[in-house]
Amino acid sequence: MKERNIVLILMLTFGVIAGVAGGQVEVVKINFEQEDATTPAGYIKDYGLAFTVQNGFEYGFDQNIFETRNRNSGNAPDERYDSINHLQKTTGRYWEIALDPGVYNIFLVCGEPTNNDMIQNIDLEGRILMDPDGEPAGMSYDFDEFTVTNLSVTDGRLTLKPAAGAVKTKLCFIDIYNADPTFNPPPSVDAGPDQAGYTNEAIQLDGTVTDADPKEGDPGTLSFNWVKRSGPGTATFDPADTTDVLDPTVTFDAAGTYELMLQASDGDKDANDVVSILVLEAQLVGYWPFDGDALDYGDNAEKSDGTLVGRPGGMPVYTAGAIGSAIDLTDVLGLEATDNHDPNLPHVALGAATELDFGITDWTVCGWVKTTQVQSAGQDDQVGKGTIFGNGGDSGGGHRYCLIVSEGGGGRVTLVVDADSNGGKFTTQTSSSRLVNNDLWHFMVGVREGNEIRVYRDGILDNTNDNLPAGYDLSGTSQVGSYIGVITDWDSDPLLLTIYKHLDGLVDDVRVYNYALSDEDIVALAGMSELPVSVDAGSDEPHQLKPGETISTAATVIDNGTPGTRNYLWETVARPADSNAIFGDKTAENTTVEFPDFGTYTLRLTVEDVNLGIFVSDEVTLEIISPTCADVITEDLLLDGDISGPNGEPDCRVDGYDFAEFAAYFMRCNDPQGAACEDAWNGG
Repeated sequence: MKERNIVLILMLTFGVIAGVAGGQVEVVKINFEQEDATTPAGYIKDYGLAFTVQNGFEYGFDQNIFETRNRNSGNAPDERYDSINHLQKTTGRYWEIALDPGVYNIFLVCGEPTNNDMIQNIDLEGRILMDPDGEPAGMSYDFDEFTVTNLSVTDGRLTLKPAAGAVKTKLCFIDIYNADPTFNPPPSVDAGPDQAGYTNEAIQLDGTVTDADPKEGDPGTLSFNWVKRSGPGTATFDPADTTDVLDPTVTFDAAGTYELMLQASDGDKDANDVVSILVLEAQLVGYWPFDGDALDYGDNAEKSDGTLVGRPGGMPVYTAGAIGSAIDLTDVLGLEATDNHDPNLPHVALGAATELDFGITDWTVCGWVKTTQVQSAGQDDQVGKGTIFGNGGDSGGGHRYCLIVSEGGGGRVTLVVDADSNGGKFTTQTSSSRLVNNDLWHFMVGVREGNEIRVYRDGILDNTNDNLPAGYDLSGTSQVGSYIGVITDWDSDPLLLTIYKHLDGLVDDVRVYNYALSDEDIVALAGMSELPVSVDAGSDEPHQLKPGETISTAATVIDNGTPGTRNYLWETVARPADSNAIFGDKTAENTTVEFPDFGTYTLRLTVEDVNLGIFVSDEVTLEIISPTCADVITEDLLLDGDISGPNGEPDCRVDGYDFAEFAAYFMRCNDPQGAACEDAWNGG
């Protein structure tokens, strides 16, 4: 929380800056006008460029705003008042100029000579300048003039933007003066963005402290350090002495909210800033094993016990699972085909639970799923999408995170996070080669860690999205409760809230952690039951070989489930003519391969999972190419003596062309001491 000096604001009419401190020095005067307009004497032009170096200064808008006008109106006292640029054609716009830290006097004019429908409330470097007359009645023009004295700029930029209530703000010109060249501003301090972390884990701080060059009253001795300002436990810094350390780590021994202060002094003035850190106890905050009940066996004191929901004859039932028993959510009554928002679609309601709402912190959601669910032609576009776990509301206005089958494509699993207007929606999904709707158990994991979300299938990282903005906040998921098997179709009217995206299949061992599981943690959880193998036969690529030469395959077979028996088989499925690839051992996971002819080969590796009674295969395409003389030259493999050829260049042969080249230079010499030799020094 930064503190600034109060600014004196005077409202004038067609005036000039007055009553300022003695010794002020003009810094710059800028007129907002069209690119081809004649700039008033003493001013430089701003015709709407985004912030950049221009006219000897660095200034401009947050983006190009080419909305300048020259009105040519008799209502303008002079050209400065006749030219404008719109600041509110689109929302969120602002204008800045780079200035040395110091104290400034500002004369700002907003408005225009041909309209009076503006309310020009201005935020100037955090100070609010209110329009003195709003929309003046009976006037065909409106100018609002603001004089601001002793405005402190500490961060190297003067920022101007519309304040609350502003309407159609237009800029005419701005005059900037250095109020007191000897003034010493306090240091500029930024303790960094608010963070979240866990007890007994180091959290990296990242502060910034800057100070203007030493001026009158400033001994030029900048110093700074970190201190704990508030919080329930002990904050331990590393290094322990944080004097002049901007980026120490800090560890907390108790959960809660802490405030740390970065304080600085230049020997004359002090400044500080505070960062808030939410510290959690890393826990399994929700755990539903479905071993005969839907109770929450998580570590958190607050429990989110599940309630089975369904219609008589179509209730969820317990059945054999991936680990012990599972919950069967199959829609045996066919309710979804009639109404995909039927409240009795079989599911598990977990209710509202604060321990499942994470805000800006990390988390993991995972579970086992077995389904054959598909999206069929002619269905509602939400039918066939199956929620494994969902917290919060789907649709417009909803805030959610969820793991869902077929959200982004048939049989693929998508991790969705959606903060609605507070940060937007982001997804990441499993690849098309790793579907889960094949009636086999699959272990699915979604992780949020910082600005990244990740999705795993069967213990293998499948996809990531690292585009979450800083401080991405999912606290809005508290709008509605959590479910297994469905998610809320959000509506701002509580009477219109419904459920949909029903999972037609089995779910087991669902877990929610309030931290990001590591890859090793995820592999360990995957190992709790049998899983189908993942097969990758290698990368499609060309190879330069001669007939009879061999290469080694580079297949990867991963089985993160409980150990089982596997059998392998390599075979040729496409080839040039009748040239089958020759495998060294076609029953090995990896082997050598000989290609009897040049051309394109497709090889298939099939893995039999004996325990599950399934076959999994993948193919690799290899193009076998003969090396050429050009390749020999590129690799610098020419024979000694190969210096020429039919075109005067080496040709991968030592023959008469090379001898002729040698003979042309036979007996020549350029020994400087040889009387009959060519002169190597004087070009003779």
